[in-house]
Amino acid sequence: MAIFGIGAYWDDKDDMVEAFFEQRCACIGWSREEAPTLYEMLQGVRIGSIVYLKSFNPNSGLRIKAVGIVDGPIIKTNLSDDSLSVAWIWTGEELIGQVNDKYSARTCTIYEEHNPNIQARVVALLLATIASARV
Repeated sequence: MAIFGIGAYWDDKDDMVEAFFEQRCACIGWSREEAPTLYEMLQGVRIGSIVYLKSFNPNSGLRIKAVGIVDGPIIKTNLSDDSLSVAWIWTGEELIGQVNDKYSARTCTIYEEHNPNIQARVVALLLATIASARV
């Protein structure tokens, strides 16, 4: 199992977070022809993987907008023929801030998260939401 960060701000103007929630998905904002490498990465995300919607601004840093679990195979949605099926568990907004680990992938649309502090925070948001739902 892995943790993936996925951008939800398309064309520097369209915040797709609500659309992702409504369609229980996450996807890439470019066509397969425009971004074949990103589609290869998307195909590598497995059922059971954790995904988090993120934004990253070099000045303010990393912001987490939602955390979910991939709960099925690639699906077709109104947004893309290749969308991850995601059960969104935690929604909100949490500013992580500057992350000084020289991992430049955070500016990309999709990447695997390797920073243990960010991984721990994503899992903590997920588990806290699950635990509070049990009460």
